[in-house]
Amino acid sequence: MRDLCQARAERLLESSLRRWHGHIRIHSVAYRLERLAMAHDRAGDAYIPKPYDGKAIQLYAKRQPFGLRIDPMLGWAELFNGEFGVQEIPGFRQTMLDEPNVETLASAVTNALRACEETGEDHEGPPETYLRTVA
Repeated sequence: MRDLCQARAERLLESSLRRWHGHIRIHSVAYRLERLAMAHDRAGDAYIPKPYDGKAIQLYAKRQPFGLRIDPMLGWAELFNGEFGVQEIPGFRQTMLDEPNVETLASAVTNALRACEETGEDHEGPPETYLRTVA
């Protein structure tokens, strides 16, 4: 809480000090994170989703917090018109990239990319090339 208060105080002071001393170059980490969060919020507010007709796969963690129901379309059902697949990965979302869960995740991604390659989907290079760029 103290860091958040400090960040907000720095933000208020910045506008005043800029008038007299130019731009302040030294800020706390909390201030920078607060500014990043504000930029993230502005980007989210400005985003206008468009319909998608391609293929997609959702990889989700098998273990979910109690009472949480997974919407396989993650709220995109109205905009998504293409082929949609769902793959369950062992563990929680925080452990999907840990051994041994990551093997299941990597296998699912590899299989999806190979399926695209076999159907002639547009992409450059073999699936292994994509896996290196994504990882």
